[in-house]
Amino acid sequence: MEYSEQNELPPNLYAIAKYDQIIIFIDSSRVKEGREDYLFEGATIGHEYEAIDLNFELWFERLIVSQGAFFWYWNNYSLKNYQPEEISLDELNEMEE
Repeated sequence: MEYSEQNELPPNLYAIAKYDQIIIFIDSSRVKEGREDYLFEGATIGHEYEAIDLNFELWFERLIVSQGAFFWYWNNYSLKNYQPEEISLDELNEMEE
């Protein structure tokens, strides 16, 4: 990220990573509020930012595990919204054959 691009950002956003045209930001106003969801992604062009709903530690850990993939675009499953498809053992065996 060029110095001039950082100067075009709102004063509460700090760029910490850049992938192609996507930039990851820390929102210092959320950090000051004590919030854990202080990461955003977006681009300097157009000044459109979207919350990632992660803190740095969790984002960085998942970035390493996903081997640099844009994991924050993946479907987000939790215990509340994950409903695995029920399948019988016989059906599973048939699928393997």
